[in-house]
Amino acid sequence: GLPTRLLDWTKSYYFSAFFAFSEVKINSNGECTIWAINEKSKLEQKSQGLEFIKLSTNKFNYRIKNQLGHFTLSKHTEDSIDEYESKIKSTHGLDDLLWKFDIKFKKDEIDKILNDLNDMGITYSIVYPDLEGYIKESIYKSQLGD
Repeated sequence: GLPTRLLDWTKSYYFSAFFAFSEVKINSNGECTIWAINEKSKLEQKSQGLEFIKLSTNKFNYRIKNQLGHFTLSKHTEDSIDEYESKIKSTHGLDDLLWKFDIKFKKDEIDKILNDLNDMGITYSIVYPDLEGYIKESIYKSQLGD
């Protein structure tokens, strides 16, 4: 919950969907956004504001391991990734560094998506393998009546 220049990313489409829709479950407004970063982009190779950070993860860092997590360090001066993307487009034209997926959905689709992810083994307790994850999963399941 603290402001940071580190952004966490996942290499899994399914985990990114979980992050997007589990937050929507809490604050549903009928839309969410998933950002993707292209490690092979020409702009990324020039270090245009985002630097991939290599973390030495050990076998006890279950969050990063379970989430297939990676981090970038924001070196740009913009206040948000939206502003940063706008700057890239205005400065360099179209580039493939960042992709933004705005997803609109009906409120009743959220539980179906989260249940499908649950069937794949992607749950709060897997994503957050600690007390926080177990509590979130218990709250979520109690709302479903499981």
